[in-house]
Amino acid sequence: ILANRQSAQRSRVRKLQYISELERSVTSLQ
Repeated sequence: ILANRQSAQRSRVRKLQYISELERSVTSLQ
């Protein structure tokens, strides 16, 4: 259970980093 929670948190962090990268690229294009 603990490993599953860690993997879920890791994927959530990766998703947040991916979204922030997208926003940064969009603002640089504008």
